[in-house]
Amino acid sequence: MGNKIFLLCHVPKTAGTSLIDALKNMFEADNCHIQTSPGDISFIDKFEEKVSNGARLFSGHAALPFFINVKNTYKDQDISIITSVRNPIDHFFSLFLHNKHFMNNNTWQDIGLRKILRNNGENNIPHEQTFNMMTRYFSGKLSGKLDSTAYKQAIINMKHLDFVFISEELERSLHLFSVMYDVARYEPTSNILNSNSHRREKFQNNNVDLVPEISANTVFDYHLYSYMQKLRISGARKFPTLSLSARKVDFSYVAEAIRRSKHDIFAEKNYFSFENNDLLLHPPKIGKTFIKTYDINNSEVVEKATCTLSLSEKAHNSVVFEIVIENGKNLKSIVEILNPGENKNITIRLDDLQGNLNMILETKLKSQGGANSYCWAYFKDFKFIFS
Repeated sequence: MGNKIFLLCHVPKTAGTSLIDALKNMFEADNCHIQTSPGDISFIDKFEEKVSNGARLFSGHAALPFFINVKNTYKDQDISIITSVRNPIDHFFSLFLHNKHFMNNNTWQDIGLRKILRNNGENNIPHEQTFNMMTRYFSGKLSGKLDSTAYKQAIINMKHLDFVFISEELERSLHLFSVMYDVARYEPTSNILNSNSHRREKFQNNNVDLVPEISANTVFDYHLYSYMQKLRISGARKFPTLSLSARKVDFSYVAEAIRRSKHDIFAEKNYFSFENNDLLLHPPKIGKTFIKTYDINNSEVVEKATCTLSLSEKAHNSVVFEIVIENGKNLKSIVEILNPGENKNITIRLDDLQGNLNMILETKLKSQGGANSYCWAYFKDFKFIFS
């Protein structure tokens, strides 16, 4: 498919910049026409001339209906529309930090996270700058109040997508993209996401108590993202347009499954965090740090769970790790005690647990009341392997 042309609907803060950098390497930068200013559609000017000169990728912060119109206008060209999506909670935190740091607006500079969650569009900070951005871009309703009609239109428009990159699984999505479209082989990097992700994760971990309010304000994006994930996992051929849906998904990161599922976190401040596809549960001196997640598998049949348990070599105490996975009738559990600097690979067979799965992860000190300094307890590369 050497002459296929890709139109990238770049929804802000969905790892689009990292995605574009990778695509430039795959297509060569001279064949990519990129616009990063919202609303600027000049990247599509002289479209046919650019295509005749070898253009392969056109990208801009324009709504999906714009790209659908471009494809319909140039029906003689082999065009595919692509985009990227992101977990709505992570997406909101990233948008907030981006606007706060880069908007030349005193209101943005001064406002706090809690205030923006509760101002409902007042104080000159419209909702379209922070909430339900994916639904806005896919529906075409970039301003004004969103309602269920816009959400339904977003779902309809999504059927025009030919590939969707999952930002939490960007390297895996890029690999599949290169295979499906027979383009230059994607070479993974040591860290495809830019350094801002670490700043966002730290900020997010410090404000984990606000997640329920954020979920309430991003309800359309939450449903849209869940809808896409379920189609992706089911491999529904009615929607060959969705990332990874053209073939069966063989695994899913548990960190991402937790992000998109209902969950409760029981932890002191800064004692729990997501770190890309790893989870950190720092135990307190007394008691435990744990997280409970519900319907974590989206009803998909899981063959096994695998991960590496790891305790920092600087830890002042041994730590007890526990994983419990159950379906309301039966359960599987594993308990491991790790000493400082120790790592242990674990596998839990789950193919005899049917239906919706709930999971508990917890850590506690082996010697309750002892020193817990540097007791960084990790569940690394935690995956569900599907049957």
